[in-house]
Amino acid sequence: MSEFFVSIHTSQLQAIGFPPSLIEMLEYKLKAMYSNCNSISNDDGSDSMKAGDEHASFQIVEEEIESDYSSAAADDDDDDVIGDLNKRRYLVSTRSMETAGDVFIIDHVVSFPDTELYRLEDNLRSNPNNLCGRLSQMILDRTMSKSNISADCASDDKVSSDNDQLIDEEGHETNDSTVSTAFVRYLMKTLWQYLGCYYHRQEHMWYVLDEVGSAIDHSDEPNVICCPFMYCYTQSDGSYTVIPCSLLWPLRHIDDQEMITRDFIPTVSSPKDRAARLIAWFPEHIDATVKQAIIDEAVIYNQLLQDKTVIVSSSLPSSYPIAASTDDHHHRVKSSKLPAITPCEGQDRIRVHCLWSIDSDGDQQQSDQQQSGALDPQKLLHPTDGLTDLKFQLVNNPDDADILWGVFPFNDDSIWTNPVMRSDHTSPVLINQFPYEGALVMKDHLAREIARTIGSPSWWPITYDLEVALTAFVGDFLMRERDGRNNIWIVKPSDGTRSKGHIVTDSLLRIIRSLETKSSRVAQKYIESPLLWKGRKFDMRFIVLLRSTDPLELYVYDRYWVRVANEQYQPTDIDNIQSVFTAMHLLEGVTPNEPYPDCERFSLGLEEEYPGLVVWSVLLSEIHHMLLSLFKHVCSGQKQQMRCDHARAIYGCDVILEKKKQQLFTHSTNDDNDDDHDDDHDDGNGGSVSVPVDESGDVHYHVEPKLLEVTFGPANNALSEDFEKQYPSYINNCFNLLFFGIENNVTRLA
Repeated sequence: MSEFFVSIHTSQLQAIGFPPSLIEMLEYKLKAMYSNCNSISNDDGSDSMKAGDEHASFQIVEEEIESDYSSAAADDDDDDVIGDLNKRRYLVSTRSMETAGDVFIIDHVVSFPDTELYRLEDNLRSNPNNLCGRLSQMILDRTMSKSNISADCASDDKVSSDNDQLIDEEGHETNDSTVSTAFVRYLMKTLWQYLGCYYHRQEHMWYVLDEVGSAIDHSDEPNVICCPFMYCYTQSDGSYTVIPCSLLWPLRHIDDQEMITRDFIPTVSSPKDRAARLIAWFPEHIDATVKQAIIDEAVIYNQLLQDKTVIVSSSLPSSYPIAASTDDHHHRVKSSKLPAITPCEGQDRIRVHCLWSIDSDGDQQQSDQQQSGALDPQKLLHPTDGLTDLKFQLVNNPDDADILWGVFPFNDDSIWTNPVMRSDHTSPVLINQFPYEGALVMKDHLAREIARTIGSPSWWPITYDLEVALTAFVGDFLMRERDGRNNIWIVKPSDGTRSKGHIVTDSLLRIIRSLETKSSRVAQKYIESPLLWKGRKFDMRFIVLLRSTDPLELYVYDRYWVRVANEQYQPTDIDNIQSVFTAMHLLEGVTPNEPYPDCERFSLGLEEEYPGLVVWSVLLSEIHHMLLSLFKHVCSGQKQQMRCDHARAIYGCDVILEKKKQQLFTHSTNDDNDDDHDDDHDDGNGGSVSVPVDESGDVHYHVEPKLLEVTFGPANNALSEDFEKQYPSYINNCFNLLFFGIENNVTRLA
């Protein structure tokens, strides 16, 4: 056993619990597999994949089984994809094995970063005779009978090993180097049952085990462990190469011809969560009792939500700490408006410093992005024209500042509990963040706060914090699937911004498996019938300015920002990012087709496009009412934690308009455009939202604003050059309001 191998791989082997007694054997097999590896045979004797063993220790067994799995789980366009006969493929041992008595190397067919999942679909289309053919052999032979594959998804009689007979878009056999879209999409949907995940070089990687590894079945009492492993070896020229593979070793004694099993979710212990997450691997074999129990969990959860009795975790990350309270806070007289900041003695202007964070000693700490020049702090602070109001002065030294404007969340509690004092030591430096504001800007905590303080307001799409309500979400998904209701969701990282990591999908498998790349995610019901701007999807960002949480002093900037998708909206085309997402200027490799409309032209255009349906003054009033309800409830719900006299903040609230149709005497229409709430809702302020109908029972439309998320201190370069050009006084207006109380282009909400 070489010292190099041990030194390079010890920490990795310890992390996966690899038996030390097998390390020498592992090194030998890893080196040998690149020069002399035996093959594993299928039942028909054909060679399959290398397993890194000098003896054939396993055998892949296939058998046909009856299945009552309904094709409803597949796309509506793929009704004939899954037949009544399925093939079951599993792995058995061909000899007895002892606990930790041997180790086997399992190859990875393909690996790709989580951020490049979309490229895999392109790769499958462009490489049908290689990657696509091999994966289809592994997956289709197992999940469906060859004789029952529809013409839209595969060749009529088989998917051969060399995939020489493919089909075109009309379903005819062809030797072309492309495969049908329907076939690839079905392959992509089913692939989630085979993918594994590991974290390497600061990136989550998906991979598919070879035929041997993919044939290993799940068990809650497994007999082997199979873990991804990064093998690093030295090449002849002295350079290093890292090869991903997986290690398999016996967890207990295994008999000859015993089925090989592993635990697909070894880190999940909750019985409810295990049942919900295993659906990602066995969607067609859900026990009816288990399925009903999961659905019941969703029913109970949503009833608790209506009653505002959902039990949610109150924990927040340390970057959003609880501020200290004093007797002065409890006994002070609540003024109608905070006083304006005044310059320090000897100064004639308010000095502003833009920084990234502050350590416990008050020293500036720059991020790697700033140090590398990737971001310009002055650009993040204000538009190109800059903070031009002469009442303010930008300074380079934070010790000279009256205002510290942080671009990223402060990482130390002392910024609130032991604030930095101004140079004249008479008052604290003002900062642009409130403590505990994660209750607003972190998507999982926002969902919890709304559930805890408001329940289920009509302006909030049903949203599940998957870290604490996964089972309820899965139950909701299964219930919608059973009832034939729309089932498209948008899954977001809790702390993500600029649409990074967002997934729009109707695949329960993909949603569940996405938790392996980031456990803290929310699943929000996708608004499938949004109001459109010239046939394209749009949303609006409203800038909310918070001067005080107790008493609440809240404003909204009068100039909102409109973002419009590049392409025409098609409800079923959820894979097209240029029609599904709206912030085109933030998407990699995408630029807006035309400048975003300014808010004046936009509001007039909506009224012209939807006469009688859109009255902008009414809609704007409803949006303001919604924003007030949100901040009122969250700030009062976290009254002690969020209070901070030396904090002022800007938030970006993203709003979409939903075009809904409802029918008289119908409390749950099960309509594709209206299946999330009953006809009457709490509006979050103790009132209700009425629905316009007539006595004939005719369907009527109405437009309802929906809050999508709240963003921390939206940086101006995240807005777009259009906004900077349209409203060059934006940053001046915001600073004057926050720090002087001067109301210019703002509306006071509270």
